[in-house]
Amino acid sequence: MHNFFPKEDLKTYQVMVGVGIDLLEISRLQEKIQRHGSRFLDRIFTLQEQQYCRKKFNPYGHYASRFCAKEAFVKALGWGISERCSWLDIDVYHDEKGKPCLRIAEKVYKYLPWKGISVHLSISDERRYAQAVVIVLASVESLTGIS
Repeated sequence: MHNFFPKEDLKTYQVMVGVGIDLLEISRLQEKIQRHGSRFLDRIFTLQEQQYCRKKFNPYGHYASRFCAKEAFVKALGWGISERCSWLDIDVYHDEKGKPCLRIAEKVYKYLPWKGISVHLSISDERRYAQAVVIVLASVESLTGIS
């Protein structure tokens, strides 16, 4: 049998272990924010996310894309929002080049069946809809148990 991953390279190779996609009509989230205000925002979005969105011309589209990113992340894990991973355990931010990224609370990692994960995120909002796609990769080493 051919070994596609030489043993010495297992720490560097990653394979996809999950994909999550979420789509949201922006007006649905806008209604919730307008109806419940900061009580809703503080339950779903980190302070950094709220500060970022408030500065935007269309804050609701930015809130909605972040909401989708959080949903897509837990879908990629095969979970839902729960005690393992709450809304506030996931923080959407942009790196220095403007790429959207996820910052995940340390407590979430203890529930993961794999180690050495990386998460890739794409978000978008356009007029009526916001969407996010999350891909989770794990090291081949953590999947095979070979070290």
